Amino acid sequence: MTFVAAAIGAGLGYGVAGTLTGAAIGAGIGGMIGGSVNQANAARTAADAQQAAASEATGLQRDIFATINQQQAPYRGAGYGALNTLQSMLPGQYQQYDAQGNPTTMATGSGQLTRMFTPQDLTANLAPNYEFMRQQGLGAVRQTANVGGGGSNVLKSGITFAENYANNAYQDALNNWRAQQGDIYNRLAGIAGIGQTGQGQVNQAGTNFANAAGQLGVGSATAYGAGQVGSANAYANIGNNFLQAAMLAKALG
Repeated sequence: MTFVAAAIGAGLGYGVAGTLTGAAIGAGIGGMIGGSVNQANAARTAADAQQAAASEATGLQRDIFATINQQQAPYRGAGYGALNTLQSMLPGQYQQYDAQGNPTTMATGSGQLTRMFTPQDLTANLAPNYEFMRQQGLGAVRQTANVGGGGSNVLKSGITFAENYANNAYQDALNNWRAQQGDIYNRLAGIAGIGQTGQGQVNQAGTNFANAAGQLGVGSATAYGAGQVGSANAYANIGNNFLQAAMLAKALG
């Protein structure tokens, strides 16, 4: 019995000359409890440190996203403005947006980009020197006809020239109108595309931030949970040590 007590005391580190005294048992229990408490504190400290690091990394990711979002804001604003103008030239009701992309009011488009070519468009798109050149041409026809003798040929030649010149002028005016309409659309669509590109970059940055923050959050939660489990296990060891010590004391008593 003395040998067993000595062996147990040596295992606890507090046996003295083969006699396991109450003080030795108490000291052994105190040492085991202290070790378990230290283990629990270390687990919690490690978990807290990893959680703080994850929080700092998430904050950095959030700051990066905010910077990208701010830098792209002017391009998005220009894009929304061009989109409003472009929609105002289409028929029907359309939704207007502010520079941040928030819906504001409804408006009615003019249909400018979808309407047919009109006589007013013809007049507006004729070459500035159209009338002058027409008069010069008719004068040249009359002059040529007078040199070759008058008659109905003069009138016929003048009519033919005027018709041909008018047909060419109409086609030129139509081409000018189409080119103007296409140029307006292409310019506005290009600016709207700049805004769309800026929005796409912000969307990608937001996705990257969400993915990184999610991974950091999961890692932090996992580490925190592991720390809590480690701490709980360490405190559970304290209870086991108390129980073992009680059983030992009863057995030696």
